[in-house]
Amino acid sequence: MQNNKRIALIDGDILVYRTGFAGQKTLHTARSSDGALLGVYKNKTELQKDLADREQVPHEVTTHIELDSIRNVLHTCRRQLGTILKQAGCQEYRLFLTGAGNFREQVATTAPYKGNRVAAKPVYYQQIRRYMENRFGAEVINGMEADDAISILMAESPDQYVCCTIDKDLKQCPGWHLNWDKDATPTYVTSDEAEYSLWRQVLSGDPTDNIPGIPGVGDKTAEKILQDGLLSGLSYEAIAIAAYQAAYGDGSGKTLGEMYRLVKLLTSEEEFETKAQRDSRVQKALAAKAERDMPALQEQD
Repeated sequence: MQNNKRIALIDGDILVYRTGFAGQKTLHTARSSDGALLGVYKNKTELQKDLADREQVPHEVTTHIELDSIRNVLHTCRRQLGTILKQAGCQEYRLFLTGAGNFREQVATTAPYKGNRVAAKPVYYQQIRRYMENRFGAEVINGMEADDAISILMAESPDQYVCCTIDKDLKQCPGWHLNWDKDATPTYVTSDEAEYSLWRQVLSGDPTDNIPGIPGVGDKTAEKILQDGLLSGLSYEAIAIAAYQAAYGDGSGKTLGEMYRLVKLLTSEEEFETKAQRDSRVQKALAAKAERDMPALQEQD
């Protein structure tokens, strides 16, 4: 598909990590008790296997990161952006980066949102982000994720944009999509396909973001649950309610509501305001009410 009138919406977070890690190597150096070099390895599994085969036990293992030049890393970033635009068939683009804060951190009560992410960022993480902002006008999105900003635009005008990412989360958005790792050209996601993707993830959760969903239910099991339910004439919501009830029993409705809010991407700015600020508004309203009621209570005393 070649349509230069469409605008590419690019998930910049993935590019930051991909180009950053491509420009560095983590090496493990093993030495014997007398300081002799036993070997340099790309990972600990390779180290352990090699030394076990040689029946050697290292006295010391040190780890260091070997960096490519920042110039080469930024060149890789620029080249990747050019490739994405070519595959998308677009001349115009908007590039998004996730900034500070995320309303899902307050929504998540069953498990901390992204609480399982302990891996370090690329060494050049900040440099790549600044380069994207200064050179390519990347938009930093605060309070929600870059994915949400893309989803809002896709919901407003699905035929105007091409969603460019390798993240399956955005498949819940109808419209043109490009997975630059798999697609030579954009493919179209229908409204039915998008809704199916959303509810599949509601059931399975998202281990990458520490969203549990239903324990033991992965993508394939979630698809079977959905397909069986649809054949029985049930709605997506009814299928999810039954599946969560079977898994969680009492309180399943609250858990289902939480998982839905965690996996569903925003589709409007108003929706973001509602989710992100609801608790704050309620607390302020209660505090104001308490302050108004105070004189009356004091008079009763």
